[in-house]
Amino acid sequence: MNSNKIQFFDFVKYLDFEFSSLVENNIILFENKSLAFYFNETNIERPQFFFKEIIDQFVEQNIRLIVIYEFQWVNNQQIIKSRIESMFGKSLSIHGRKTKFVRIDKAQAEIFLTENHLQGYVKSKFKYGLFIQTELVAVATFSAGRKMREMQENLRSFELIRFANKSGFRVIGGLSKLLKGFSESHNVGDIMTYVDVAWSDGTGYQKLGFEKKSYLEPFNILNKNNLKEIPVWNAGSIKLVLDCVKFKVN
Repeated sequence: MNSNKIQFFDFVKYLDFEFSSLVENNIILFENKSLAFYFNETNIERPQFFFKEIIDQFVEQNIRLIVIYEFQWVNNQQIIKSRIESMFGKSLSIHGRKTKFVRIDKAQAEIFLTENHLQGYVKSKFKYGLFIQTELVAVATFSAGRKMREMQENLRSFELIRFANKSGFRVIGGLSKLLKGFSESHNVGDIMTYVDVAWSDGTGYQKLGFEKKSYLEPFNILNKNNLKEIPVWNAGSIKLVLDCVKFKVN
């Protein structure tokens, strides 16, 4: 068996060994959590819609399937571990109401997202964070506002580009607080974002008021890291839009 796959399976089995079961060579299931993981080896080619079809099959069984790409496991192992540990209740929980909403600079956002977001940092117009005293525990970045025909003249449409908690932490209500703070600081008509279906079905975003708009087809990504440079099909993403006029935070 692939050594990276063995390493990954050993990691997740350790989190809840009693309830883990290997469904097939690449899938490990935790029935008690309705959660499964598919480890995709980089040297195996897949059809374009391969992962979407498997994810949909598990959804029909009310099981959430997470797709782990081998090259991401090799290059971003600590981030992946932290996200999975949070799913198993192994991270430190902080309530968002105990944090302070602050606008941060590019350097702060870049360092934080490079260390804590699977896709790292990308250019953004607005950057905000949540602090516990002097410790930055969550970050969200946004695009510049765009004028849309259907909106009032003074309102703009924004994109939530990145959101991440600090590794090892789960900020309860953190994204909600960041969205609310951003909306109160700008003339927001709506906010849209994309959700990676390899990790999420968008349910958490929908609970915040986002509406699922469309499914984006998987696209080809080229792995230029430690493993062979071969095409890898991702699982696709979901486009979500939040109408800020209706957005409320408890």
